[in-house]
Amino acid sequence: MNMLYKPLIAIFSALLLASTFSCNTIRSTNPETPVGAYTLFIEALKNKNTAEIWNGIDASSKILFRDALASLIRMDRIIETYFDPVEHKYMRERTGTHILKEHDITTPAQLFEFLYQPDALVIRKDEEVGAEISDDIVDANNKRIVTLVTKASGQQFVMMQESDSVWRNAGLRNVFQACLSPIAQSEAAMREYAKGNFDAEIERRREVIAYFRVQEEVIKQSAQK
Repeated sequence: MNMLYKPLIAIFSALLLASTFSCNTIRSTNPETPVGAYTLFIEALKNKNTAEIWNGIDASSKILFRDALASLIRMDRIIETYFDPVEHKYMRERTGTHILKEHDITTPAQLFEFLYQPDALVIRKDEEVGAEISDDIVDANNKRIVTLVTKASGQQFVMMQESDSVWRNAGLRNVFQACLSPIAQSEAAMREYAKGNFDAEIERRREVIAYFRVQEEVIKQSAQK
């Protein structure tokens, strides 16, 4: 099987966006304001608080992890159903589905925690900078979106206000999608493989059924003689 596969990436490089500034001069920590939510997000990065980092990303980003987890679960079932037991360990390691049981991953947040390596993040504290709003819009879904620009580096953080009035980071979706794409690619390849195996199995069963029908007819004919 020609499976598209890449090892699960353990570092979200885009989180290094925070590596060129600190938030020492940002005073607000109210998550119901864009600057306050931004401050809390950077503090979570600095403190390596994975739970708070997860809480600080927007719902659409979290859906990417939900879908990736569902793909891993489906692949694991395909391996269990269509592969010889001697191949299970190899295929699970190849596709990454082994992490489900080995690390007891059952939720999108747990998948995020497994993939993210906070020790790879370096926050520089050699300069005090802040961030200011450069853009403030309401999108087609009536959600308010604000772009924050850091004063020192000019880097942008896109913050979105969600239904609970809390602002969350909506600027990392593309990075998360790129990081998780090998999982979707592996599932697509595996589905094609499983479909081929399924078709072959259906044909084999038809042949078995046809064989026994012939044998039944032979037995009937012999009994009538």
